[in-house]
Amino acid sequence: MASVVRCCFIAQLPDLEPFHKTQITAWGNPRCREFRIIPSATGTVACGILVTAPTTAKGFLRLWITNTKNWKIPPGPAYRPGKLRLVTLEEYRLEMGHSPSVTEACADVVKEILGGVSVARALKEMTTRANHEERLKFLAGQKRLREKDADDAAQGVKRRKLDGFWEVRRRLGDTLEGVFLPAPTVPATSGGPWWCTDAEAALDSWEAVLQSRADECCVDEVELVFD
Repeated sequence: MASVVRCCFIAQLPDLEPFHKTQITAWGNPRCREFRIIPSATGTVACGILVTAPTTAKGFLRLWITNTKNWKIPPGPAYRPGKLRLVTLEEYRLEMGHSPSVTEACADVVKEILGGVSVARALKEMTTRANHEERLKFLAGQKRLREKDADDAAQGVKRRKLDGFWEVRRRLGDTLEGVFLPAPTVPATSGGPWWCTDAEAALDSWEAVLQSRADECCVDEVELVFD
């Protein structure tokens, strides 16, 4: 029998300040297909349907504890039962229902299609549309995470390559003659290092960068002669 997928979480939190809600929302929105912060009788409830189900409940609990410490959220009563629970989608819907935005969209669908159509058919259409919207949100969330992971990986490769360039530059200089160019008095605004352009960073080695600079100087000298 297939294992139960616990892809949703419900967290009991104390009363939150506005900046706490901003921090939690910034964390939850890109990681959840649906994310909500709801006032409760004992404080606040943060809940959501995760884009990717956690590998283990203990791992997700450690991550949540670390995040709440970083967000400086008071821990609340130490032994409150169910401070953080991973639940199935069915359990989540039974306890938390649908978000107001989903409920409003479903009501609009019913108004549109009830003209002369049976209630059963209207409810079926409503469910189909709601499932389609959730599927689109799920796919969009996965796409954002893939793009972020790819960008982080590309930036890591670039940083490691520039670190290697820097070590060789310290031995060879900025030209084939071993000359070191002075750093600019005003920091570069491109976000890259002042000593290496993006085009140069795409070359295979710092030696190739030096040769490219030498070739460009030769071309410039030839152009000056013809001028």
